[in-house]
Amino acid sequence: MAYSLHQTMKYMTRPAASSKDLGKRDINLQNLKNKVYQILDEEKKDFDQTKFFENEKYTVNKTKLQKQYEKRHGKSIALETIDKALDDYPKANEIKVLKIGESSATQLSPKDIDYFNNNYKTKSLAQMSSELTGGQKYTSKEFKSKYQQLMRRRDTLIKEGILNKSDFMQGQTDIVPEKTSKKVKGFQQYRAAQQRLMDLDPQNFKQYSSPAVLDNELRKLIN
Repeated sequence: MAYSLHQTMKYMTRPAASSKDLGKRDINLQNLKNKVYQILDEEKKDFDQTKFFENEKYTVNKTKLQKQYEKRHGKSIALETIDKALDDYPKANEIKVLKIGESSATQLSPKDIDYFNNNYKTKSLAQMSSELTGGQKYTSKEFKSKYQQLMRRRDTLIKEGILNKSDFMQGQTDIVPEKTSKKVKGFQQYRAAQQRLMDLDPQNFKQYSSPAVLDNELRKLIN
């Protein structure tokens, strides 16, 4: 777009920001980043003290972090500033950051996570899902929801190199009792097909932590 002579002269004569102003901006930005670091340090410390697996990393949800900042300091902070703070965080290699809109690797409660951690070697996902839902049938909505949540945690732990498939019961392809309905078996085959698709082209599917995350994205596109 061409500018008029008046507009051109206006931009040419606009005073540049002084080094003093730039210095203030840098200081203000660093102060904001330090406040973000304080929240991250506290959250990470709590997580590290209670985590079950030594090499599991604290997961940062940027939207949640933004709300925590606003609640603590009574003022808003731009996501752009959050991003800058995360990029420069001294312990960046000890955390993992979710993209905006990306679901957490698990929707399990802390109690359910503890149950999973203490039983993944001896019980299948189906057994754990049944016990965590109070003996719900494999066809129930509660069972299938819990099964998905457990599967996402299992797949995430494997993908991040925290555990191997061999660490789980029978390699954890998951053994479902023979009485399981065809509908549930079909659901498991559907999930397995998604996983095979992701394994065939890891480069294009690397942003999806599990078949469940891919499934959610597909549903969004359909809707």
